[in-house]
Amino acid sequence: MFRRDRGPRFSAWGAIAALIAALALPNAVSAQWALLHGKNGHAQRAIPADALKNLNEAARKGLEIKSIAFAPNGGSAIIVGKDGCLATKVSEEFLKAVAEQRQKGAEFKAVAFPPTGGWILLTADTFHALDIGGEAFNSLTDLVKKGNKIKSIAFAPNGGWVALYGKNGYFAKDIPQTAFDKIDELGKKNGELKSVTFHPGGGWAIFYNKSSVVTEGLPDAADKLLNDLSKKGTQLKSISFLPTSLISLAEDDKESRDEVLWRMNRAEVPGLGLALVNRSKVEWVRGYGVLRANDDTTVTEHTRFQAGSISTPITALAALRLVQQGKLDLDRPLNEKLASWKVPGSDFTKTKSPTLRQALSHSAGFNLPAVIAQAKATPTLVEVLEGRGNTPAIVVESEPGTKFAYSAGGYCVVQQLLMDVAGKPFPDLMQDLVLGPVGMSESTFEQPIPAAWEASAAVGHLAGQAPLPDRWEVNAPMLAAGGLWSSPGDLAKVLVALSQAWQGKRDGILPPPIAKGMLAHQVGDAGLGFTLSSKGRPLAFSLRGKNTGYVCHVVGYPATGQGAVLMTNSDTGDRLIDELVESLRLEFGWPD
Repeated sequence: MFRRDRGPRFSAWGAIAALIAALALPNAVSAQWALLHGKNGHAQRAIPADALKNLNEAARKGLEIKSIAFAPNGGSAIIVGKDGCLATKVSEEFLKAVAEQRQKGAEFKAVAFPPTGGWILLTADTFHALDIGGEAFNSLTDLVKKGNKIKSIAFAPNGGWVALYGKNGYFAKDIPQTAFDKIDELGKKNGELKSVTFHPGGGWAIFYNKSSVVTEGLPDAADKLLNDLSKKGTQLKSISFLPTSLISLAEDDKESRDEVLWRMNRAEVPGLGLALVNRSKVEWVRGYGVLRANDDTTVTEHTRFQAGSISTPITALAALRLVQQGKLDLDRPLNEKLASWKVPGSDFTKTKSPTLRQALSHSAGFNLPAVIAQAKATPTLVEVLEGRGNTPAIVVESEPGTKFAYSAGGYCVVQQLLMDVAGKPFPDLMQDLVLGPVGMSESTFEQPIPAAWEASAAVGHLAGQAPLPDRWEVNAPMLAAGGLWSSPGDLAKVLVALSQAWQGKRDGILPPPIAKGMLAHQVGDAGLGFTLSSKGRPLAFSLRGKNTGYVCHVVGYPATGQGAVLMTNSDTGDRLIDELVESLRLEFGWPD
């Protein structure tokens, strides 16, 4: 009946984030909202285009619009009709829950997203949730077991929440005292409580009876519209705010920096590096926060982070340069050029041998999906390939060329291939083929990081702001899959170089035909190293990189020469990155 919650995360900076939220001016935090009234009436201000499209489409079809909620990453979910859900940029787990409940004939009532991530779907008789916090999950479970039908739930920016059930029943935890007092007052007056909304800046709205609403601290435009509709006797349902505003990052002023730092605190990210590519050049590079929590050494535009899986497209770029030189062929079997180790034969390789193209696009069928730290007595790459490290031997476990399956093991094979062909250690050949030609003077595949760079490198952090005991993991010898140390500015140079090559500019890092091949769909949305936008949309290449203690992201639009690099020194960086990418996309007109 219920989905088990994974439990809450503790943030050492949670109190600071809550204080900032409480002190923030409402209009400065979020002026983006959607108001539901009548059967399918709605009003909105500056909400994402996909959410607006879904609202208009539901109204055009005459469907009842019951609920709308915005996720922290800019996604949205709209409940329409008996079991309709129009969702964009939401998790696969949420979509699976919606499909399962629809198949069972459940009636959908409402949806909500906590500000820290997760989701909850309310149906007529119960709820289905993931990552809403253990206390909220257990309290809701108790309410349902006692026969109560939950009709709405709202999450406050500081982690509090309130659930409404029955006519005027409620259960609240850590919400603003003024909101609690008003809910209690309305309940005692036997008013019908309908929904509660919390504004990211600390304000709130309580809807009750048919057209009554009481508010505190809402944006002026939203507050005025609510009061106007209430005076007219219009049926009011709810108002929903985007969790954070899409701030302008064009100017590096105090207001924008304070907003970024606030988001970093909330996301438990001590340090952030950010680079913008615009008009086919690196327009600016910035650093925010600190190298290590509880330290005062700041992140600068030159700070290096572990790039994680972003190592793979840089490796792919080196492989394609060897293809350009005639030393490798994308479509010949890997074993033709491998010398120090050979791909073992199996039932899956009898008719098809894996190729370089397939290895670069994660479709060769290799195992080992992730980089795994090896023993302190680091094995050689051949020993890892043979299974004499901390991981199984690298083998082909599905038919080459038939499906996408991310494989760090496949990039270990590519790494050995490049070393066999170039006759050099991997860090050296990467310096010769990519880092040097692109001008990436702040990057290296050396593991461990050079001693001279250690003091200015970002320290990795786990959830809750705990620095890694040894500052960072050493990812030798799996360098091609996750060994890159780089700065946002250096990686931004790669975006520029690839965009220029794709556009056919002279002296590009690759000839235009090879660059276009690198950014062409191979299997699904996989290119050679990068993930590509779905077919039928403007071409974008991107990748999210994750090593223990780090999350990084690159995105580029080759036709327009736009893009960005975001690097964080925490494994909780996903939400922060998603929010900032959405802000950049809207501000600089990136294709959706």
